[in-house]
Amino acid sequence: MAGILENAPADLTRLAANNDGVFPTRRVVSQIDGRTPLSGHGGEMPVYGWFFKGSPVTLYAETGTEIPTTRAVADLIAWLKAIQD
Repeated sequence: MAGILENAPADLTRLAANNDGVFPTRRVVSQIDGRTPLSGHGGEMPVYGWFFKGSPVTLYAETGTEIPTTRAVADLIAWLKAIQD
């Protein structure tokens, strides 16, 4: 599918490396949950949006500020952090 996408997919193992070695938690959460629409998606993630709803949890941005989100998003963020180069 990468060949037909308008924007090339990001290398998810390089998110921290591409952000001066700091995982960009706030930016990634906001792209997953739709706070920041992605141009390649045309807005929220309509196909998978239902999956990311659920019980509320709090993550912390790289600055220490709170990020309210859901358990499903927090679990995905934990996995993304674990696969960083």
